[in-house]
Amino acid sequence: IKALAAISPPLFGGNQEHLEQFRGHKLFLGGSEDTLFSAQELSRFVESLPEPREYEIIKGADHFWMGFERKVAQKIADYDPLVKLGRLDYEEALLDLVIS
Repeated sequence: IKALAAISPPLFGGNQEHLEQFRGHKLFLGGSEDTLFSAQELSRFVESLPEPREYEIIKGADHFWMGFERKVAQKIADYDPLVKLGRLDYEEALLDLVIS
């Protein structure tokens, strides 16, 4: 795995150990209105991870991203490491988001 993108990732349950060891590119997206994992929690978590890492808080989005599906799909499709690896395009990102 060279890069990953996570949408409203769970910040508990053992995921941290794998991410703390992962040295590839990481993008995390959270919503400003997420009541399960706050923007502050996501920020602290991402800042504790090794570089390269990025995160973005989408204003108005909650944990379930209703009404923000296209915006989050576009953010992931535009994530430079994934694009350079030729792994993702906008339609694929949107389809994965809708299926999930």
